[in-house]
Amino acid sequence: MRNMLSKADKIENLQGKGSVEASFDSMLKESPHEIPFDRTGISFVHANVKQLRGVIKVTGMVRTVTFTPTERPECVPDSATYNAIILEPAEMPSVTEMDRMVSDEEITYPTLEWDSSTADKCLDVSECVITNITPAVLSPNSGCRILNCGLCLASRPLVVRRGQRCMFRVKFSFSMKKFVGSDKLVQEIALTPFPVEASRSQLIGLSVNVSTCSNHKEKLCLRVDYNRYFLTDIPITPIRVGRSYDLQLDFLLDGADDRMFVIDAVDKCVYTTVRDVEFDRPIWVMTCLGLPTTADVIGELITGHSITDTFTL
Repeated sequence: MRNMLSKADKIENLQGKGSVEASFDSMLKESPHEIPFDRTGISFVHANVKQLRGVIKVTGMVRTVTFTPTERPECVPDSATYNAIILEPAEMPSVTEMDRMVSDEEITYPTLEWDSSTADKCLDVSECVITNITPAVLSPNSGCRILNCGLCLASRPLVVRRGQRCMFRVKFSFSMKKFVGSDKLVQEIALTPFPVEASRSQLIGLSVNVSTCSNHKEKLCLRVDYNRYFLTDIPITPIRVGRSYDLQLDFLLDGADDRMFVIDAVDKCVYTTVRDVEFDRPIWVMTCLGLPTTADVIGELITGHSITDTFTL
């Protein structure tokens, strides 16, 4: 229009009015284009990927569990199941990679949880917590389940190298439902390189159990055995039906001096010390919970970063 006014006379202006008006109308009818201002994208942080690399290696790993007959101790009746438990691969390279090298003065806290696939069907397992209450919905039996009552393995073995020290904690809460005779098991924690589908306690490695005692009448005692040898029997509380008891134990595996310590996690005192321990193969954490007709038992693994306090030998 500016170009037309600069060159045309009044008559030409009037003649061009129609074309100019049509141009303006077409411009006004055009809709403005919408320009998006939101942007989305995906980025990967290399530092986080490095932290997850060890976890990714073991996620979804297929593990076979084999139960084979083994030598039966004299105290075990023929009718009881007594099979050795072999987990393949038992020595996982990824486990040793996850446990970093440490100095003699440092203690590591490996992450553990209960392996629900191996747990007896009468146990209820939820990651780090296990109870002797039968779950409402039973998980499918894949052939890896332990048949003997109350037994369950941890999710991974402990690999202790020369010079390393590692620790984990177990918290048990139990309530007696009735008075029972002597030598009745309430709960057991075992550290064994050779887990067995035993009728009661593990005979190979360290066995720490709470049970009624023939030496201390009407009391629950903490009994410790190592490779079938009796180490100590300590009364911990009188038996009171319906009363709840709590017990927290620290297990310190000392690869620097080939020792294992069973420690009262509350009072920080050593219950017992096992010497000349062979750490030449992975050690499995195993538990046995007593019958629910005798006591209600809850066992919790407290591992990894959940242990914040320290212990000095």
